[in-house]
Parts: sequence; C-alpha cells; structure tokens
Amino acid sequence: ADSNKSDGAARQPTPGRASNPPPSPVTRTKDKPAPAAAVDPAARTGGVEPAVVNGVRMPFVSIPGGTFKMGCSAGDGECGDDEKPVRNVAVDPFQMSATEVTQAVWQALMKNNPSDFTGATLPVEHVSWQDAQAFVDQLNQRRDGFIYRLPTEAEWEYAARAQEPALPELTAVAWFGMASGSARAPRPQSVGTKKANRWGLYDM
Repeated sequence: ADSNKSDGAARQPTPGRASNPPPSPVTRTKDKPAPAAAVDPAARTGGVEPAVVNGVRMPFVSIPGGTFKMGCSAGDGECGDDEKPVRNVAVDPFQMSATEVTQAVWQALMKNNPSDFTGATLPVEHVSWQDAQAFVDQLNQRRDGFIYRLPTEAEWEYAARAQEPALPELTAVAWFGMASGSARAPRPQSVGTKKANRWGLYDM
C-alpha cells in the first residue's frame, strides 16, 4: 500500500503458515488442510472463495505459479536503479484480491475511513504500510481458514504483468495522469471499472 490508496490483497492456497514478506497488497494461505469430508465452496463453483468481511465481499482470483523477468522492461528509458539488472524470478501459485481494498471493506473491518474522497466502491486512501499491516492483522483475527499477509514485490509485479504477450493499451486498464483525456474528474475512481488483465486483476 502507498500513501494514496490501498492495493489489493492476495492469498496462497497451499497449507501451512506464511511469514510476512515486504509490503504491497495482501496475500492469504490456508491455515490448515481441510478435513477429508469438507468441500471447498470454490471447488463447487469453479471460482475462488471470496473473503467476507462483516458481510462485505472481497473477491479473490487465483494466480498460477511460474517464472518471469523481474525489473526494467526492454525499451523502458525511465527505470530506477532498483529495477536493474533484470533477473529471472520464480513465483509459487497464490491468490490475490481482484481489486484494491475498497472503502467498504476497510470500514467494515477497521471501523474508520481515512479517505478524502469517500465512496463504498472507491479505493481507500491515505494508508501507510503500518495501516496496511494492521488491516492484515485484523483479517487474520477473523480466523476464516486463511492466513493473510502483504505480498512480496515479486508477487505483485508478476501478477501485474500476468504473462501478457504484449502490453495492453494503458487507457483500457488504468486511470493515470490525473484522469486526463477522460470525462471523469481528477480523483480516485471506483475499482474494477477498467479492463481486467488476463488473470482477472483490475487497476494493476
């Protein structure tokens, strides 16, 4: 998460407990294997079980494992030193929330809303790393069978790239440049209103 908005959340479907990696969105892992007689609702629907926070749904999508070249893309002349050199990185399968954390989800869990521009479907704003970690801790206190955490930088970049064969048109997938060139005001926009990437993630 950054000072402007809270990124999405992610989770890994593998059993066992997870350590807390560096900041970004939120991941979750299965707290323990399900009993043999239990049936995962996601298995019945073919989808991924959402988190439900005090009645507010927080949808997740599955991200397949794989490898990718992490760092500065070829031809990008605006890369920072921390994006070089490009290196091959392997990522295990995990799940990530389909959108940024909305104000509806944040308020349902944290009982406050630090945002300047308010709206249930808007991303929560003015969230520090410590705030995001407190949000994760509160998610874990619900004990819904998953362990939530902030994803690594590699997980976030891998999910954002989504192994797309070519870069999408930026205006199709993102709000940028103070929403210039659009009919929308220069302010946060409702999550999930642009096109999702090939793995079902919005606003990446």
